[in-house]
Amino acid sequence: MVQLDRLNRQLYELRLLAEQIDQKGERHAYARLSVLDERFSCRSDNYLDYVEELTHDLQRLVKLSELSQDIDLLALYRDRFVGKFAMLRKQLNSANYRSHQQQSNQQQQQRVKQWKRQLNQTLQNDDLSALQRRLEQQRHFETQLNQQIAAKNQQRSNSVNPKETARLGAELLALQARLGECQKATWKIEHKMELIRNRFKE
Repeated sequence: MVQLDRLNRQLYELRLLAEQIDQKGERHAYARLSVLDERFSCRSDNYLDYVEELTHDLQRLVKLSELSQDIDLLALYRDRFVGKFAMLRKQLNSANYRSHQQQSNQQQQQRVKQWKRQLNQTLQNDDLSALQRRLEQQRHFETQLNQQIAAKNQQRSNSVNPKETARLGAELLALQARLGECQKATWKIEHKMELIRNRFKE
C-alpha cells in the first residue's frame, strides 16, 4: 500500500510536469517515446497522454496482483511498468530542461540587444565620463565571462558522460562568443575615448 501511494504521487508529479510541457508547445513526445520504446502503445505527441497510459498500466497491475498469485507474471508486468515509467520521467526531465534552456536563451538575446542599443547610444556622443562608465562595465562583464568560461572548462574536464560533455562544450563555445563580442565592444569604447582625447589636444 505504501509503495502504491508513492507510485501514485510520482505519477501525479509526472502529470503536472507533462501538462506544463504540453502547454509550452513541446510536441515531440511520439518521437522521443513511442519510436524509441516499443513498450508504449500511445502514439500521441502530447506527453500527458503517456502519463495516462502509465496510470492505466498501474491500475491493471494492481488489479492483476489481486487476481493472480503468479509471481513471474507479476514481475514481468511490474518490470515493464518500471521501465516505461523511467523512460517517461527521463524524457520529461529532458524536455523540461530544453524548455528552460530555450527561455534562458531568449532572455539572454533580449539582454544582448538592449546592451548593444545602449552601447551604440554611448558611442554616438562625446561624453568621456559616460564612455568611462561604460568601459568599466565592459571590463566587469569580461571578468565575469572569463570566470564563467574557466568554471565551464572545469566542468567539461570533470565530465565522464559524452552527452554532458557535448552540452558543456556547446555552452563553452557560446560563452567564448559572448566574450569575443564583449572584447570587441571594449575596443570600440577605448578607440572612441582615444579619438576624443586626441581631438582635445589639437
